[in-house]
Amino acid sequence: MAETHALSALKEKRTRLVGDLITANTRVIALKADLAAVDKCLKIFLSDVDPKATNGKSGLPKGSGSRMALEILREVGRSAQHSGIGCLYLAAVRPSA
Repeated sequence: MAETHALSALKEKRTRLVGDLITANTRVIALKADLAAVDKCLKIFLSDVDPKATNGKSGLPKGSGSRMALEILREVGRSAQHSGIGCLYLAAVRPSA
């Protein structure tokens, strides 16, 4: 027969996991509602836009933004704040602008 303290710990763990699951489901429902509201706003301003066509992923591999920022700083040869890095990046991508 299983030890009572082990069973008690497993029951407590299960109770916590059920609570975490309820919290996560509540968060998912709230996020879906927020997403639907943003989609409706997009439709108001841009009637021809398909909100589902955009997703949250940039298409870049993880960490590539940091590597790109470091490359820009090396090329420029000076330090810059995050907004400055963005300007330097745009200047590098579109030199004629």
